[in-house]
Amino acid sequence: MTVNVARLARQDPALKIRIFSIGLGGYLAPADDELLQRVSNDPASPDYDPSESTGLYVYSPDQTQLMQAFRRVASEITRLIQ
Repeated sequence: MTVNVARLARQDPALKIRIFSIGLGGYLAPADDELLQRVSNDPASPDYDPSESTGLYVYSPDQTQLMQAFRRVASEITRLIQ
């Protein structure tokens, strides 16, 4: 359902959205990389659809690398608006 809602949002011409997601690693509850790639329509996703807006999924294995993941997303957003 999450993937379907994200797909519908990306396909709505009135919204014109890109989805960026960050997955944080964890021992008990690791990030679901495939789900987050699909929601973002990241090119690495097994269901990537080039006809929809391309987003980005960034994985952070732990808290020490989380700021780096946010910087990568911020860099991508900055690139898009320039």
